[in-house]
Amino acid sequence: MMPSTFIGASKRSLKRLKQRHLAPITNENTRARDCDPEAHAELHSCRAGIRRTRGDMAGALEDYRTAHALATRAETQVAMLTRQALVLHRLGRGEEADRALDAAEEIVDSLGLAGPSRAEIHEQRGNRAFVRGDHAACMAHHTAALAAAEAASDPRGIARGYGGLGDAAYAAGLFSSAYDHFTKAIETAEKAGLGLVREEYMFMRAFSLFFADPGPQAFLLADVAVDSAVQCGAARTELIAREIRAEMRTANGDLKGLEEDLVAISELASAKGETRFMKDVQTLYAHLHMRRGELETARAQIQPLLHDACSDAYVGAKILGLAALLAEDCKARDHWIAQGRDCLLRGSLSHSVFWYHASVLERAVMDGDRALAREEIDAMRAFAAKEPIGIVSLYIRTAELILWPSSETDRRRHAEVVSAAGLNDCAVILLSPGQNYVRS
Repeated sequence: MMPSTFIGASKRSLKRLKQRHLAPITNENTRARDCDPEAHAELHSCRAGIRRTRGDMAGALEDYRTAHALATRAETQVAMLTRQALVLHRLGRGEEADRALDAAEEIVDSLGLAGPSRAEIHEQRGNRAFVRGDHAACMAHHTAALAAAEAASDPRGIARGYGGLGDAAYAAGLFSSAYDHFTKAIETAEKAGLGLVREEYMFMRAFSLFFADPGPQAFLLADVAVDSAVQCGAARTELIAREIRAEMRTANGDLKGLEEDLVAISELASAKGETRFMKDVQTLYAHLHMRRGELETARAQIQPLLHDACSDAYVGAKILGLAALLAEDCKARDHWIAQGRDCLLRGSLSHSVFWYHASVLERAVMDGDRALAREEIDAMRAFAAKEPIGIVSLYIRTAELILWPSSETDRRRHAEVVSAAGLNDCAVILLSPGQNYVRS
């Protein structure tokens, strides 16, 4: 079924679905017969779920569309439309995802469905708001998803509801709250025996802790998330878990580990066809080259990403911050800083906000520009105003010790603190302030 026919097909079948929605199933065995289209729809849905877990988004989309075409029950049609939206969202086809959700919601509203059907639509609406940087809508939809799942006593929906709240809190920079929500999602999934649901939140629990309170525990959780995804054969989860660990390794100056994860991510993405995270990967490659002193290669790596970065809520500010850090002169530096600030004003996800400020603050340190550093420090403190962010405090203190009068003893003590937190990038700056860019 072509994407443009979502709503039209739903309208044509709505009357039929209303008639069948309340009709009792008098013989459960009939659903298992080869001639039963609903049974065939369930099989296609099952295979779609397996393909999705393995990272085969194109195959999953094909199966969900086939299942939707075969389905005779309203709940099944809604579920297949909603899961098409999930896959389309992951493939970066946002407008098609929104149309699929509109079609699903029309059926739900018309028939007065609640529970899992309503929860799943809210979850995907929340995911769409997440990538747009619309934090309020993201939180509202995930809150509604959890409420609908709890009303239906649906453990899968409840686990995913807590995970959604974690995403919403994370997007807004409330990392400690996000960590708590992700932990609750994991515990709920484990209690219900929902292993693959648990996998989806393990890496985000690690990443939230990395920002909230960086240290060995966050890195251990990241390793567990990657290893668990590999063991389960959850290729897409492995891809994202590695991308998150790669960012953490970047901050720790672990270039060997960073490259290891980037190679694995590139292989997974090439094999599975999902490209939504490739901007992150290219940006991390640019960072890797920069830390090796290969500045021209780093600039060339990031150049293709700059044309639409300002409108990219997910990773745009991070890209622009790195461009400012890599700029060859202050005029270019200030241009990319202005672009980055414009991107932040439009709405950006928390990780992009932090990495933008971290890059610009590092550039201010390199240039000895106290005025720029003060602007960034003030912005970072405002970012952490609603909830303390451990990594922000450590980066600010690093810049202050370098740019303003401080003793060698204080700098060495703080270098020990940030090193223990897994932020060796900061430690190198403190101990060798004249060493620009290179961390190898």
